[in-house]
Amino acid sequence: MPTSTAILILILFLTTTTSLSSSATIPGLDSFLTHQSHLDPKSNNDLFPSLPSSLKKSLASSSPGPLPIPSIISNLLSLSLPIPLHIRLVGPNFSSSSFSLLNSFLQSSVTFSNFNLISSSLSSHSLSIRHSLHLDISLSSSSLSSSLSAAVSSALSSTPSSLRSPLLSIPYSTIDPIISRHFDSEKTDNSVYIYILHLGHTSKQPYAYSYTHSDSSAGYTNCLGTLWTGKKRYIWIDLGAGPVDYGPALSGDGVLPRGEFHPLAALHGRPKSEKALLSELASLIYSAYQVLVVPPLRIPVHFENTLTVQLIHVHTSESKDLSGLDWNEIEKTFLNEANVGELLFGNQSLEFKRYSVRYEECSICSFAVSRSINSYTSRFLFDNYTLIVSEYLDSKRLHQILSDSAEEFRRVAGLPEEEFGSRVLPVYVFDLDYNTILLLDRYHQSVAFKDMVIAVRTDCSDCE
Repeated sequence: MPTSTAILILILFLTTTTSLSSSATIPGLDSFLTHQSHLDPKSNNDLFPSLPSSLKKSLASSSPGPLPIPSIISNLLSLSLPIPLHIRLVGPNFSSSSFSLLNSFLQSSVTFSNFNLISSSLSSHSLSIRHSLHLDISLSSSSLSSSLSAAVSSALSSTPSSLRSPLLSIPYSTIDPIISRHFDSEKTDNSVYIYILHLGHTSKQPYAYSYTHSDSSAGYTNCLGTLWTGKKRYIWIDLGAGPVDYGPALSGDGVLPRGEFHPLAALHGRPKSEKALLSELASLIYSAYQVLVVPPLRIPVHFENTLTVQLIHVHTSESKDLSGLDWNEIEKTFLNEANVGELLFGNQSLEFKRYSVRYEECSICSFAVSRSINSYTSRFLFDNYTLIVSEYLDSKRLHQILSDSAEEFRRVAGLPEEEFGSRVLPVYVFDLDYNTILLLDRYHQSVAFKDMVIAVRTDCSDCE
């Protein structure tokens, strides 16, 4: 639609020339566009003909005058999106000069960069719009530090030692409500806060944070961590917690060896000078900024009116084992985000449907699993080097079989046909009667594709 393209370029041009003309802000334009976005969320119609004559006159009169085409292109390609990032240094061990030194490290390492894109094209591509980091670094109040320190000390004194881990496990909720209240009192629109905690605890036993309410066991090990990021726009990192280690194997994608959440910033091992610590914190903060605040964008993003998530539990036992698989909590989390967190647009809807399939009665299921099993050899050092053969599921092969046999799977499993126009996302959870660990691609318990999610669990009570 050439007319809508013209009005888009005109609006972008006006946003880049606000310094040249104070009348670039058109009264009523924002409300008009907002109203139209609710009426036509897919932008199927050209908005220019429906513009009131008063807005058309304002748009025409607000222009500072015709500019050469190269100047217009240059202005459009120089658009920059400011990203406010607030850093709060919490704890008595940060000096009054810490924030200025940390700011200098970050300013010297951060540059303007474009948003990267994830697309099906093999060639790398980025948006012409750049993001610029706007830092606000300051020391937190002593009251926040005291409250957090008292909460951690109280939790440590009431937590018994674990026979399975050298770390004391305390819930992340010990300190998260305190930080959440502080965030609510300070937050501004579209701002992200990073809290760096350096509370200076001298506990005889190291500690870390747990993220689940269940207890660790031989068959179900809870991973501990040193940071938390929730629904709100903040993240906190406790430098004194840990060191932690977790992962699916001795090596490979997803493994986090002991003390290497961010090995340079952890306060373990040999003492570091303040300058060395702050330089490593700058690296930590910039990594968090790239991963959480300006991650690569996936384009195109297709608009769907209705998304139906099919939770398909493929199990082998007569009585389904739902331990660690809380469907209600999964649905509640996403629906809360959809209804309260404004995850959906005006007329979009999200629904969940559950299905249970017996593995023995599903020929496609057993065929897909058996054809996807591969093996690999690992070398372990016990009394001497020993070769151990282990099995894993090839996620791409499993995905291909389930995709090619979708209609047959629906018939065998008794899944109904979904309404036309609704996008269906099947989530396959295979509960297999295996007494060994069987992961996807050796290291993953779940893998997400564009058109489905595959997860696997095994009955391995003796596995750690």
